[in-house]
Amino acid sequence: MKMLASILPVLRREWRSGEIRILAYALMVAVASVTAVSFFIDRVERGIGMQSAELLAADLVVESSQPLRDELFAKAEELELRTARVIDFSSVVLRDDDTQLVQVKAVESGYPLRGSLKLRDDINADAYAATGAPGRHEVWIEPRLQQLLALPMPEKLMLGEQEFSVTALIDYEPDRSAELFRLAPRVMMNLDDLTSTGLVTNNSRVSYRLLLAGESDAVRSYRSWLEAHKIHQEEILDVEQSRPELRVALSRAQQYLTLAALVAVLVCGAAIALACRQFAERHAGDSAVLRCLGASQKWIMQRYLLQLLSLAVISSLAGVLIGFLMQLLLVQLLSGWVDLNLPLPGFGPIAAGLVTGIVIMSGFAIPPVLRLGQVSPLRVLRQDFGTASASVWLTITVAMLTLAGVIIVQAADYVLASKFLLASAISCIVFWLLAWLMIRGISQVFSGIGGMIRRYGLSRLTRYPARSALQIAALCVGIAALLVLMVARVDLLESWQSGLPPNAPNHFLVNVQQDEVAGLNALFSQRGITLPVLYPVIKGRLTAINNKPVSENDYDNPRAKRLIDRNFNLTRTNMLPDDNRIIEGDWQGNIDSQAKAFSVESGIAETLDIQIDDRLTFSLDGQNVGANVTSLREVDWDSFNVNFFVIATPALLNGFSASFITSFHFDSGMEMQSRVSEETPLISEIVRRFPSITVLNVDAILSQVRNVMQRAAQAIEFVFLFTLIAGILVMYAAMQAGMRERLKEVSILRVLGASSGQVLSALLTELLIMGVFAGLIAALASSLLTWLLATFVFELPYTMNPWLWILAILGSCLGICVFGLLGLRKVLVQSPVSVLQSR
Repeated sequence: MKMLASILPVLRREWRSGEIRILAYALMVAVASVTAVSFFIDRVERGIGMQSAELLAADLVVESSQPLRDELFAKAEELELRTARVIDFSSVVLRDDDTQLVQVKAVESGYPLRGSLKLRDDINADAYAATGAPGRHEVWIEPRLQQLLALPMPEKLMLGEQEFSVTALIDYEPDRSAELFRLAPRVMMNLDDLTSTGLVTNNSRVSYRLLLAGESDAVRSYRSWLEAHKIHQEEILDVEQSRPELRVALSRAQQYLTLAALVAVLVCGAAIALACRQFAERHAGDSAVLRCLGASQKWIMQRYLLQLLSLAVISSLAGVLIGFLMQLLLVQLLSGWVDLNLPLPGFGPIAAGLVTGIVIMSGFAIPPVLRLGQVSPLRVLRQDFGTASASVWLTITVAMLTLAGVIIVQAADYVLASKFLLASAISCIVFWLLAWLMIRGISQVFSGIGGMIRRYGLSRLTRYPARSALQIAALCVGIAALLVLMVARVDLLESWQSGLPPNAPNHFLVNVQQDEVAGLNALFSQRGITLPVLYPVIKGRLTAINNKPVSENDYDNPRAKRLIDRNFNLTRTNMLPDDNRIIEGDWQGNIDSQAKAFSVESGIAETLDIQIDDRLTFSLDGQNVGANVTSLREVDWDSFNVNFFVIATPALLNGFSASFITSFHFDSGMEMQSRVSEETPLISEIVRRFPSITVLNVDAILSQVRNVMQRAAQAIEFVFLFTLIAGILVMYAAMQAGMRERLKEVSILRVLGASSGQVLSALLTELLIMGVFAGLIAALASSLLTWLLATFVFELPYTMNPWLWILAILGSCLGICVFGLLGLRKVLVQSPVSVLQSR
């Protein structure tokens, strides 16, 4: 206890030494990076747990792609459960000649059964709880729609064939919070108005939901009954499984952000290792003196271990506080993903941060401290530190394995963590080797070139190539990661956009009914535009392969499970679309008009393990329809033309009801050239004449997707900033490790007549070379990764971006020079006399 009581005064004295500050800062950065992510994820998970009923707006939800059966309502009434119907679908609203894609929700007066819907009369007004559904011929909209259409309040909108008054803005919608990607703003209407709009037909793509709430026993009884009697189209959602898509997306976000944070932990480990070694070397003489005075090895090791572990606890607590503050920024960056009322986090992230800090310190500090305990008393007369024993190497191995275990626990995925560790190890070795080769090469090429002062700056790198290479490699990790996120992703997006045909379709018409085809064709002809091919869409569920019933339990692949559990959009045609290429088998539709066959896209065939000649059975309108697969197709999805996973011959699907879909390229310039400007714009006219048709503006949707991607990239960039800070700390640690030697050398130069400007020139030479090397390696790594992503993941042409190299080198040089000179300012201001006298 006496030793423990003396630790804090010792740490205060030790704080003046550079390595203790490096240890503290590196631990703060490592813990802050991990806890910032942990706090955010914990808050979202707790928010989901606390608001799970609100995420459903009920205790239990039955969701279906078909109108709800009467039996569902009868059973609910029998069990005295409250119910509310909700119908959700995409549509287009019209104001004057402006159109906007929206997500319509038609609700009954009882909605929501759990939670509270909050409204505002104006964007600046106070929010209040809604009572019931919107009134007849009234709608409530999200503020984003008001901004997109520049709507005053109150205002009127055309939704289908019915005009509605906008009477309120939606401030909070309980079950809307689970929708991560808000590509269309919400419009909420009264369910009784739905028929008058003409928007929903038999073939419309609509989600029907039955909300139920009541006593827990009654809810459980209803669920048990439903599981025994539900049909394929129906899905059960309860409080325990609320919004599975939110949990999947959250899990992925946690993995990406956690891995980004763990890169910072690994780089901080290098800084801690350098600082701990310097700490041990500086205290070797003290340990030898203590040994001469009779101190045991055990006492010496306990003394220094307690110092470092106490520093670890204090620094980790500071890192937890920084992490808490940083996650507030992370919440803002990801606010477009999850719109929950986030509660305060629990104690889990705090404990995780403390354990991470202590384990990292233990892993990297124990080996040099063990060597301190083994210092010979002869160290008082001899300056060597000794050689590490086999037990120390064993300790290093155990410590590294412990750190790997922490990473696996933090990543929460053994396979993912193993891949991360392997990729990190390979990347660090490659970075270090490249830096080492560059340093060795420059020592050969430029030896003897330049003045004495510049040669001195160069010699600082070449004298300790392994240590200099470690500094550069650590900086490369952070710089390369930020380059990929900041520059390379923009290159990939531009490469994809430039690869699109100049007249690629930018509008889709969805849910075109058979009796609307003639009128639509006439409208296009009137505008001097050829109506593109309309493809019929028949909804069907895959029920069997080779006459064997299939279920989601037959597959391990999550995508395969989703495909089996949903309806397919099938089409019938003799001629395959132009951007479809047969890669196996033959398409019999263009040979035999009476043939009955399926053609399957090769990717989905691989996912579901479908082969040529396999017999597929689909349930269509309650009938089972089966045929053999006669061909596999490769589809160019980037063409933006209408394409399907499964195509059938007309003879197979004739007689089944269908809606139609098409895509076309259109811009206002085309219309102005073809007709006088007084005419109503084409898109607005389609919405007016055919209210059940949904018009999708691809350009607007892509803009929303890019916005989501931008926010996600900003969040990961934010986490990778910790990695860059960790790289700077590695540089600081390496410079502090040679500070005494550097001070002595500079003092001798000053005594021999070197000016402050010459000393500064030597330091800048060293730092600039480090900056150039780090920038070159980071640019090479990010370019290679971008090429791999473009070529093998996105299948895009790769074009090298010279600005990436320029930004990498200039940014690296500037950053390293600025922070390097800050770390070496003592060299520039220390009096040569005081340095030499201390020797």
